[in-house]
Amino acid sequence: MQILTDQQLFEALTKTRNLNESEAQLVVNEFRSEQPALAHTLFNIFPTIVAEKNEEMAMMLMDVIFDILCVYQFSFGKLPVQTEQWLQKQMEFITTQMNGEKEAAKASIEELKQDKLAGLMQEEMADFAKEQIEERQETLELSKTTVLSVIKLLNNAYDTSSYN
Repeated sequence: MQILTDQQLFEALTKTRNLNESEAQLVVNEFRSEQPALAHTLFNIFPTIVAEKNEEMAMMLMDVIFDILCVYQFSFGKLPVQTEQWLQKQMEFITTQMNGEKEAAKASIEELKQDKLAGLMQEEMADFAKEQIEERQETLELSKTTVLSVIKLLNNAYDTSSYN
């Protein structure tokens, strides 16, 4: 998988942000139909974890996850179908990298192929959190880590060598 240039990233984000409600719903419905386990993880499990601390940040996270998904689909095509076993293996790997070990998490960030996308999406989460400092700041790091996990999952899904 190639690293998106600034221009490619801008074009994919523009296309994503210009979707109307029915087009956006179609993207989500197709994704849920074709990738039920991954869709459940991205749009149910991850936001639920954040919602336990702040519902507004969870809603923002779902918007960011949608943006990330669209950027990948618009840039690289439809996601190769993944099994629940693949997803479980990926989540174990990501959990090991992201859970508490700062050096492993730092290395994981450095390995991201789409680090510009990660930075933009994390910045959106941070900007949103600033609007209600106390209520949202508590979940900011969790939300930013979740964004990295989503990008890592999609990188691995599109990178055939990662799931063979």
